[in-house]
Amino acid sequence: AKTWYIGNILAHLHRALKELEIPLNEANQLETVQNWALSRAQSVLHLPESLLTNYKDTFASLYPTLPRQIIHRDPNPGNMLFDNGKWGFIDFDLTEINARLFDPCYAATAILSETFRPEDDAHNLRWLDICREILRGYDEEAHLTPDEWAAVPAMILTNQLVCVAWFAEQGNYPKILETNIRMTRWLADHYQDLPSAP
Repeated sequence: AKTWYIGNILAHLHRALKELEIPLNEANQLETVQNWALSRAQSVLHLPESLLTNYKDTFASLYPTLPRQIIHRDPNPGNMLFDNGKWGFIDFDLTEINARLFDPCYAATAILSETFRPEDDAHNLRWLDICREILRGYDEEAHLTPDEWAAVPAMILTNQLVCVAWFAEQGNYPKILETNIRMTRWLADHYQDLPSAP
């Protein structure tokens, strides 16, 4: 129920952000992954080419159809506040215009990154239900389109490719990089299990 709530309050936040008219950077995840993140991340990930071909085709066809608006861009658990039935978000430093699907997918992978156990697949598999519940909570309030549902696995992998590429280039966070490499490989192994329909 708590993870459903995370998706639901993200949808409420998006409804409020959609009303704002402020100049913000407009991100293009497709260009970012095609022009930089995929090749940089793949140099340390070594994911199967068959998976990447499927992923690239799916994301290239679906990303342009995804609804766009102002998003939080960093909805990790540390940026969510809960108190006596009330909720809020902090840290809007990365806020931008992007596909709204980014935020619920990012919220889900942020939870995975904090709970991931490299040698405990049974534990990690429970995250698939957490991911689905976040998306269902969002969908109940904001109604994900069929294309958004279909794009969930590709968006999750995109977020991880960008993350791995960034940490690989920084060179200052070896433990975080290693966790994200293992986590991304795990997500790739379970790519077909990621939610893609209500």
